[in-house]
Amino acid sequence: MLKVVLDTSVLVSALWTPSGNASTIINLILTDKIIPCFDHCILNEYRVVLSRPRLAFPADQVNELLTEITDRGLSVIADLHPRSVTMTDESDRKFYDTAKFCEV
Repeated sequence: MLKVVLDTSVLVSALWTPSGNASTIINLILTDKIIPCFDHCILNEYRVVLSRPRLAFPADQVNELLTEITDRGLSVIADLHPRSVTMTDESDRKFYDTAKFCEV
């Protein structure tokens, strides 16, 4: 089965546009066609971003989405890669490390 690491923007887009491409990705998770991979840092970012007041997503909708991801996904403790791996945005390192760990 295909494993993926989802950028937070995919979740935001899925909640904003239920009929869009990002929602298709969420539906693939819900139908067990793909497995989302994440670590505690990614999950925390999902929760923090999706709970921002300016996005105004209902808390129950955010909780339901994150529950589905954690229940259907693969939680890992990703190895940190050396800082010699150049990141344009250092805050994305958690996604890179998780993808490398999960061989995505």
